[in-house]
Amino acid sequence: MSQETLSAIAIAAHQLGALMLVGSLFFLLFILRPVTRQTLGVSERQRFFLLLYRYLFRWLWVALLLLWGSGGWQIYLLGTAEPLLPAQIMAGGGAVITALTILGQVVRYFHLADFVKEERWPQAGRYSSLVRVLMAGALLVGLVLVLTGVGAPYLAPPTP
Repeated sequence: MSQETLSAIAIAAHQLGALMLVGSLFFLLFILRPVTRQTLGVSERQRFFLLLYRYLFRWLWVALLLLWGSGGWQIYLLGTAEPLLPAQIMAGGGAVITALTILGQVVRYFHLADFVKEERWPQAGRYSSLVRVLMAGALLVGLVLVLTGVGAPYLAPPTP
């Protein structure tokens, strides 16, 4: 395969990962959460979000693997000794999103699941809110990275 084809595949995989990550977090925070708040009681909502987070985190990990793999692949294909500024910003932001995802999954698995199983709804609500705040942070960083990707041609000097 030519380098242009490999680069196009890497870019497409990167865009797919970004779409999955940002789209799922946006849907969770701005559409699904308000609807469940209006339609479900506390216990049903906590059970729902516990199950939802299990699926959400699976897909977030798929998206993060796509992003890390395709991002590293693109840097490799560029063949530069030091990645350009947009790539450095994206790698740093990707590390932040990965850390927030790990924290969210730890909170969900070790705390939220226990409180839902024990039907301790006030504690479950607090930990569910913590997961939501962590995912909102990941969404915010993801949006900044999407804008960085769009603005990359203007942030990096042209390569000779």
